[in-house]
Amino acid sequence: MLFTNKASENQKIKIRKIESKVDDDNAELLKTEKAKYASTIVSGPDFDQMVSHFSEFTIAGGNDADRDKMQSIMTKIHKGEFGYDDVSGLKELCDNNYKLLFRVAPESERINTTFWYGIIFAVSAIILRICYEVEESNTLMVFLTIINMVAVLYTLIEWHKSIMDHVDEWLGKNPLDKAFKGKVVKKVSKKAGKVVAITVGSIVFWLIISWIFGFNALGNDVVSIVSLAMSILGPHVVTMFAQRYERDVYDNET
Repeated sequence: MLFTNKASENQKIKIRKIESKVDDDNAELLKTEKAKYASTIVSGPDFDQMVSHFSEFTIAGGNDADRDKMQSIMTKIHKGEFGYDDVSGLKELCDNNYKLLFRVAPESERINTTFWYGIIFAVSAIILRICYEVEESNTLMVFLTIINMVAVLYTLIEWHKSIMDHVDEWLGKNPLDKAFKGKVVKKVSKKAGKVVAITVGSIVFWLIISWIFGFNALGNDVVSIVSLAMSILGPHVVTMFAQRYERDVYDNET
């Protein structure tokens, strides 16, 4: 990845085709194509910069054998003697010292328990919706309604948390008194909470109306669509409300 390019990859394919039909007639051709392969890599637009950068880390952090091999390859490159066999040597050095290029390792992969809850809720909702199509049961619809409401509530709670994190980050950039900052956070939290309450109230009202007038399946489907839209639009909605509240605080209109 560091040193190859599209031209060298194509050249490598060409060499493999020739190697699969090795005989006395194409031995010289194979030698020529291998030389072209090494030349293609060395002549890459970023090769000099990349190999110089990589050599610094290898010589500084690699073992004695890798340092000696790196210095030998660098000498060949400077003298124009870098050949086909040296490519595999460079690849070996990359395999041994690639991680030296990174000062910070990535975090270990961890799956939050919320991920599994989401999977369980989604699968349960799908199963219940399919069962309702087979047998229209108010009990099934009640469970489906509960799942939809849990999804909506979770999204709204995450909205509130994200808005407060956004506002808190902005406040932290300003030299504010701790007590004043606490009042601002409390005020903004109440305003964001009202949005959550109004949204939940509207959805509950819609579900009640759908049950009263007998289109509860449609009512739940609408809530599912709303929940999906809320998840997709979440980051944009959070930013919009957070910036609005921050502007209100800045303009002393809270």
